[in-house]
Amino acid sequence: MGISKHQIVASVSVQFPGSSSDGNAPALKEVLEFVRLKDSISQKVILHDLIEGRFGKRPYGWPEWEVVLLVARLVVAGELSMSMDGALLTRDKIFEQVKTPNKWRSIIVIKRQTVDAALLQQSRNLGKSVFSKMGPDGEDALYGFLREQCEKWQANLSGYLKLAETGKYPGKDAIDAGLKLLKLILAEKDSYGFIQKFVTLKAEFQNLSDDVSDLDTFYGTQQPVWELLGRKYAEFVVNRKELDHNPDAAAALHQMESILGHAAPYPLIKDISGLVSKVTAINDALVVKRRSHALEKIDQHVSEVKEALDHIAAPPDLRNRCLKELQKLRQIAETQTSIAHIHQAVTDAIEAKDDALDVIDRYVPPKPAAPTPPPVTPGTGGAEPTKTKAEPPPPIFKKPRVVRPAEMKSGYLKTQADVDAFLGKLRKELEAALAAEEPIEIR
Repeated sequence: MGISKHQIVASVSVQFPGSSSDGNAPALKEVLEFVRLKDSISQKVILHDLIEGRFGKRPYGWPEWEVVLLVARLVVAGELSMSMDGALLTRDKIFEQVKTPNKWRSIIVIKRQTVDAALLQQSRNLGKSVFSKMGPDGEDALYGFLREQCEKWQANLSGYLKLAETGKYPGKDAIDAGLKLLKLILAEKDSYGFIQKFVTLKAEFQNLSDDVSDLDTFYGTQQPVWELLGRKYAEFVVNRKELDHNPDAAAALHQMESILGHAAPYPLIKDISGLVSKVTAINDALVVKRRSHALEKIDQHVSEVKEALDHIAAPPDLRNRCLKELQKLRQIAETQTSIAHIHQAVTDAIEAKDDALDVIDRYVPPKPAAPTPPPVTPGTGGAEPTKTKAEPPPPIFKKPRVVRPAEMKSGYLKTQADVDAFLGKLRKELEAALAAEEPIEIR
């Protein structure tokens, strides 16, 4: 009884992903021997001719879709291959092509190329060297193993690339080269081409194996240490000018900089913790010293403003307005880790003090309320006028006069005349402040 087209198409689609077993062994043998014969004399076997011109006629007379099924099963069994437009068809693509009869004239059936035993063992040994695992025996099994390992590498490297492309992590060039190599090998869809190319690219894969080992270790376990280096270096570099005065800190910072800029820093990552600890200790000591000095200066300015506020018996809102900026700057100096910012807080505190003293100088206390006259007692002809106690005059605040000796000269003092002129100008300024009963602040 004949087999219908639909039955054959269904059988082909089922057979491709699975078993190649068949009860019609003689027919399979006939088709295979015919293709082998043609291959031995270098003649092409076109699928259409195989179906219509050979096995579709007597003495065989097989239905055309039964011939398609026989060829398909031989492909699945690894005995035959099919090509179209000069390229081998992969198993997942063959069904899409053979199910349409008008494509049969474009499909060539060929004896499958197989890897010889020596090359197969060579590729198996290379796989162990590259992937640190011995692949299985047999061409198809080994091909599946090698392909799976390459696909795993491709997935891992693609994940690493996302971080490396940010410019904050190493390995971009090695990752790009590795992905290019893997794309090249994975483009080979049949075992023969894949294994041959794998062996041909032996040196490239051995180099990639070393790169992948480094990259796996880095992105798997060393990434947090690398990120610590980036964070701490960013903290230290703002104090670079101060740290460079210390030979140990300067050398450690240079090493950190080299590691961060290295294309393959993996062997150097073990040094990161020690370098960070060394610079942290030196940097922290510098910051503590500068902070202590800064707080002392700012507290002095706060005391001067508070003394002026106490002198005029300032109300709470005025005290708050005059001290607010100084307190803010004190908090900055207390928490900042940048020495430059700590110095800036001290400079800003001088201006904040001057602004506060200006506000105090302009402050006019409210006039006291007029005293209420005593009540008049009836029948007494009026009350005797009472003597009111005179209110003391409001305290007078004298804003300090800031004297800046450095601004009273130009260039160097080179002669006795230069010194006398400078001292005369300074004395005149100081005596003018005393005459006006103004406190003097030298800056």
